[in-house]
Amino acid sequence: MVPFSSRRPISWPSFPDVVDANATENSADPFMVALARVHGLMAVTQERPNSGRPHIPDVCGTYQIACCDLLGLMRQESFAFG
Repeated sequence: MVPFSSRRPISWPSFPDVVDANATENSADPFMVALARVHGLMAVTQERPNSGRPHIPDVCGTYQIACCDLLGLMRQESFAFG
């Protein structure tokens, strides 16, 4: 297995900073967004759009991928408790 430190970071041309190249852990964000795009799914995240380092909603908006937070998903799917 290739050590994490020698792997090339994954990025999109529009978002070169979506993954921190100096991170010591893997980032699932690009994989989650790619999975949503390839399979026509909605990305569900508690992140908010950001003017600094791009977050999931920023990437989803650029690539026309549906994205919402957990409460939005519950409303869309008409979750009921009680």
